[in-house]
Amino acid sequence: MNVPAFHPEWIVTFWLTTPGINKIDPHLVLAVVLAAIGVYVFKIRAVKTNKMEKDEEQFKYLLSKKNVIEKELKELERQCLEHCITDEQFKNKKRELEKYLVVTEQELQQFTL
Repeated sequence: MNVPAFHPEWIVTFWLTTPGINKIDPHLVLAVVLAAIGVYVFKIRAVKTNKMEKDEEQFKYLLSKKNVIEKELKELERQCLEHCITDEQFKNKKRELEKYLVVTEQELQQFTL
């Protein structure tokens, strides 16, 4: 049983009557268009995956930065108790580290919302 192709008449007429286009195989054009769409979709997914990986790296970096600042604060308190630094140095350094800690926690909060 021979079934006719289901192509709209206007597409067939356009394709066969347009000079230059009528020499190109329509199925080949369709294959090229579908391949181009496939490549485009693949690139979009790759970019999204890459962005997620960068966000993950940024989160890990901020988390380790927070841990380092907290360790430095503990070390600073230890140095103050052992009188290795003056009270003025302790206050200045503690104020600076707490400022960095607040900024880092705010940046981390952007990832957890």
